[in-house]
Amino acid sequence: MKIRLYLAVGVFILGLALAGQSLLNGQPLVAFSLTFSGIYCSFGVYFGFGEVISNPAFQAAAVLIGAIGLLGWGKDHRIFNTGLQDAHRAAFASFVDMESRSYCKPITIELRKLSEFGLRACAMQDNADQQSATAELAKGIYFGPALTLADSAYASTAESPKDYCALAFKAAFAACPNAFHSLSANNKAVLLKE
Repeated sequence: MKIRLYLAVGVFILGLALAGQSLLNGQPLVAFSLTFSGIYCSFGVYFGFGEVISNPAFQAAAVLIGAIGLLGWGKDHRIFNTGLQDAHRAAFASFVDMESRSYCKPITIELRKLSEFGLRACAMQDNADQQSATAELAKGIYFGPALTLADSAYASTAESPKDYCALAFKAAFAACPNAFHSLSANNKAVLLKE
C-alpha cells in the first residue's frame, strides 16, 4: 500500500509540474486541466483504475477535465489565430513579389533560397497547423485524464511545432527589409513575435 501511495504522490507532483509549465506558457485552462488530471490519476493509482473508472463521479470528472482541456487548447492553438493566418498570406504574397519586383538588389543566392523557402513555408504553414490541430483535438476527445497526463509529459520534452513561415520571414526581413514594404505593421509584428 505504501508503494501505491508513493506512486500516487509522484503522479500528483507530475500533474502539478506540468500545470506549472503550462502556466508559464500562458495557458491557464490547460494548467487547470492538468492539475485535475494529476489528481484524477493519483486517485487511480492509489485506489486502482478499475475502481475509479467505474465510479460515476470520476466518470463525470473525466468529462469535465477533458472539456476544460479542450477549451484551453482551442483558446491557445495557432489554427484559431486569424491574425497569424492573415500574416502568413501576406508574407506569402511578399515572397512572391520579392524577386519579381527586385526590391532587394542584388538578389544573392542566400536571399533567393530564403525566398524559395519562404514561399513553400508560407504556402504550407496553415495546412501544417490544421494537421496539428486535428491530431491534438483527437487526443483531447479520445484520451482520458491518464493518457492526457502521459501525453503532456511526453510533449513537455519534445520540441513544439515551429512556424516556418515566420522563421523564413524573420530571416528574409533581416536580409532585405524593403521586400516586405507592402506588409502592414500589424502583420510584421505578428510574424516577428511568433
